[in-house]
Amino acid sequence: MANALQQAPAGTGVANFRIPRPWESNVPKFTTEDKEDLQDFIEQVNDIISLGQVTDEEEMKRLLTGYLPAKKREIWRTLPEYAPGVTYNDFRKAVLDAYPEVKEDLDGTLDDLIKLCGENKMIKRSEEGRLKRFGMRFRALVKKLSIPPAI
Repeated sequence: MANALQQAPAGTGVANFRIPRPWESNVPKFTTEDKEDLQDFIEQVNDIISLGQVTDEEEMKRLLTGYLPAKKREIWRTLPEYAPGVTYNDFRKAVLDAYPEVKEDLDGTLDDLIKLCGENKMIKRSEEGRLKRFGMRFRALVKKLSIPPAI
């Protein structure tokens, strides 16, 4: 197990990082089935793993599941990829495979593009802020849809 308190190199101006324990109040949480909550949860745990300099594959899997509610933790830990010897990345991929809507969200869909355009079809040229935000969302979605295999 990685040290709970990692020492920052002297003179770097970086504070020490302590891996939060599951019972603490300020920890990543995934208590819903929402795809965005799952993406946020995994990203936050990955940040903890990185900042805590955790390199042991089993410890990384334990950390990812340790912040979950008991029932969800039990389910995730029954995945074959949680077994010793399987990498953290393989386990994380197995978890994400159980939530195919995450991949759809990451890849984007034509329906998303149609919905975005429909929601914004009444923007006036005088609504500069809304128009800019629409442009940002449109470009981001087109970029997703353009990644091979492009639709």
